[in-house]
Amino acid sequence: MKKLFLYLNLCFAIGCAQNDLSDRNDIAIIDTRGVDESVFKKDYFECSDFAKNIDLTERTLKQGAVAGATGAAVGAIIGGEEAAKKIGGSAAVLNAVEANLDGRSEQAKIIKNCLRGRGYKVLN
Repeated sequence: MKKLFLYLNLCFAIGCAQNDLSDRNDIAIIDTRGVDESVFKKDYFECSDFAKNIDLTERTLKQGAVAGATGAAVGAIIGGEEAAKKIGGSAAVLNAVEANLDGRSEQAKIIKNCLRGRGYKVLN
């Protein structure tokens, strides 16, 4: 049961790591006055391509693995094999989610800066 729980959490973390930014309109809110929507969509798509250079999947898995190993080692020192499994699994999931959120924040900054550079007034 515990292995199933850890496996499902890992699948959740990997699912969170998707890089598709091109259809999200909540990343950058712009002042639309005088903006041609078709030109903006093209610019947004190009800017989101730049942001995809931040590989969320790799970041999420790498941080989760490192934290899981560290947590397992600490758990083994503190309380033996059971503690190692619990602490290692928890640390892996929590750090994977944190790495994913940090990566998404960085992607959003890239998109906003790119749009500003193209002359858009970014409001958020």
